[in-house]
Amino acid sequence: MKISIPSLMIIMAVGLASCRKDNSNSCIDQELLKQGNVIDCTAEYDPVCGCDGNTYPNECIAKFQNGVKYFTKGACGCKYPYSGIVRDLTGLDGCGEVIQLLDGSYLEVASLPNGFTLETGQDLEFDYMERTDLASICMAGKIVDITCRRAINACVPILERGALDSMATHKDPIFINSASIVQDCLYINFSYSGGCAEHDVRLVKTLPWCGTPPLPPAELVLEHEAHGDACQAYITKTKSFDLTGLQEYGTHSVEFFLTNSQASYNEKFIYNYPHVQN
Repeated sequence: MKISIPSLMIIMAVGLASCRKDNSNSCIDQELLKQGNVIDCTAEYDPVCGCDGNTYPNECIAKFQNGVKYFTKGACGCKYPYSGIVRDLTGLDGCGEVIQLLDGSYLEVASLPNGFTLETGQDLEFDYMERTDLASICMAGKIVDITCRRAINACVPILERGALDSMATHKDPIFINSASIVQDCLYINFSYSGGCAEHDVRLVKTLPWCGTPPLPPAELVLEHEAHGDACQAYITKTKSFDLTGLQEYGTHSVEFFLTNSQASYNEKFIYNYPHVQN
């Protein structure tokens, strides 16, 4: 049987198209999309690159809102050549949160990827483009657009305070707007008054007086130290805390209550994790 060269080219083109279609289909799982009807994803920006070549704000959105089965950490096409930590220079004229590089120099951030905000203390890997068309009031360092970003350590540890512990309590007012669990991190969106000094916000687990089982659910208290900042700007931020210290042997979930130091917020949460063996 003889096949002409034009016919052979058509057959090859159809075959290639069909392969591409199969690869595309193998990337998307309709079952994940169905699960998305009952799973709420946060807007937290921790980008992943999907097997379809698209960047998604986080793993949850990739899987349950778009059905993406396979992905890698970080945005597509990003190499993250720089590392640094977010510092709060609010007390200096015209300054705010900046990124301090490993050599000690600062970057003043003009723009960020959608869905991402700077959080004091974050360790970041990122890439940037310098903006020479903008003038700085702060004059701490280069003015840049952050083009790619990912957190190295997204969650900070939860502190513990026993019933007889002498650790001081931070009692400045702080308001919890919302909270959600993503994998092993508790993300808390909060607000406080300030703007003229660096503030400390921490999450403290309070231990009960009596250690006799069954113990009540742990109470996590969000505390705020303003360091005498009398400014009245309304500051809103999101900070994430590591929940793995709450895991108990022989279980796969644990309940806890989240509140703030003035007890204006009190919500119960269930943290699920793989079964912990004795």
